[in-house]
Amino acid sequence: MVHALLIAAFLVVLVRDRVGPASWARGLSPDWAYMMMVGAMGVVWALAQARIALLGRSLDQSGSWRAVQKAERTLVASRLAMTAALAAGVVMGALDAVRRRAGDLIVIDELLTLAPLLVFFVLGWWSIYPIERRVREAILLRRLDDGRPLHSPPSRAAFVGYATRHQMMLIVVPIVLIMAWQETAQWLMDRYHWPRGWWHTSGGLIRKRDVVVPLVQGAGVIVVFALLPLVLRYVWDTVRLGPGSLRDGLVEMCRAHRVRVRDLLVWRTGGQMLNGAVMGIVGPARYILLTDALLESMTPEQVEAVTAHEVGHVRRRHMVWLAVSVIGGVMAAGTVADLVMRRLPLSVQNGEWAQMAGAAVTLAVGLVLFGYVSRRFEWQADAFAVQHLSGLGRGGAVTITPESVGHMNEALQAVADLNHIPVGRWTWRHGSIRTRQRKLAALVGQPAARLAVDRQARAVKWAAAAVLAASVAMAAYDFLG
Repeated sequence: MVHALLIAAFLVVLVRDRVGPASWARGLSPDWAYMMMVGAMGVVWALAQARIALLGRSLDQSGSWRAVQKAERTLVASRLAMTAALAAGVVMGALDAVRRRAGDLIVIDELLTLAPLLVFFVLGWWSIYPIERRVREAILLRRLDDGRPLHSPPSRAAFVGYATRHQMMLIVVPIVLIMAWQETAQWLMDRYHWPRGWWHTSGGLIRKRDVVVPLVQGAGVIVVFALLPLVLRYVWDTVRLGPGSLRDGLVEMCRAHRVRVRDLLVWRTGGQMLNGAVMGIVGPARYILLTDALLESMTPEQVEAVTAHEVGHVRRRHMVWLAVSVIGGVMAAGTVADLVMRRLPLSVQNGEWAQMAGAAVTLAVGLVLFGYVSRRFEWQADAFAVQHLSGLGRGGAVTITPESVGHMNEALQAVADLNHIPVGRWTWRHGSIRTRQRKLAALVGQPAARLAVDRQARAVKWAAAAVLAASVAMAAYDFLG
């Protein structure tokens, strides 16, 4: 949820920068808009802090897991309200208040506008820490009984710093880099008046700048995403996985599936998180990360299953196709919205509410598609892991074995247990762990080379490619007249 809200917050600022202030808010003082925005966020945080503190006392008295769930829901609800306050403040002129004092600097004005939201998100982790500590102390006792490796609960500062570094910066860093590239490219081309001139087309004259500027900015986005892992590995606390049989086996797995990675990294979380991840769309800047808690808590077979899941994301090109799906869906939604708008009276077409409604619908379509496609790719990556563990690609007909499914499902259960995630909790990107375990169990005995989940993923990719191609063709036709 943090990631989605941060993306939405940046989009609000960018959209407001393009469409200008709302007419109904032009009589308001931008300074008052900024102060009201910050004040509303402060009130929301104070209320959330008070309720979380009361739930902490309830947890001490009853030991009920429901108190933990209520505290987490309170934090989520407060962040939703704060993001809404940011949107209202930006619409009313908070961005203008910042620019009056700081100027329209590259990225700086947007960051100063977003700063209150980022600060209160950090304070949210500060508020939830006592609940998290109680849960981790309970887990510590259970791990002690099981004879597993122990990590003392982090201090409040360490917990907040870890969450900020590994959750917030994951979104803020790439978005800031992309914005910096786009604004810098725009500034340079404006300063040197490049490119100049017009192109003659069948539809009339087209200014070269109208074509070249978006292309340059789009190329910069691709470059940023390609090189981003080289930066993120230092934003996060990572070190190289040391030599040994485990590393050798994982490297051989990558080689067998023709997946190039720059390195295998240990993601140091102080035992706070059990997870694996892959980042990077090109081999020279691609890393597979395994957290310290994962390596300490899982069997070699479970570690292999988790790593195979991440390799599956790369082998099936999920990151590329996820981008294709979202971009194609957003372009298609924008095209449909534009066609609908053209049928409305001119007074409505040019109205701010109509433009905001079109932008909201387009954003909603992008978010829905992101979740829908992401969840199906997670299921395919899970299936890839059990395909690998069952021996697919090593010759002969292969069926999915109970042992391979058992290792992957045990790894998913370990992720849920250590991260105190209820297996039935549904998330936007991954669905629920229970659903993933159930889908894996249904694969036992099926031919590994002919799984339904692979056919479904291919259908999603073909549909995404068709929608993107049609959207690009329609946009080009509309642009060229």
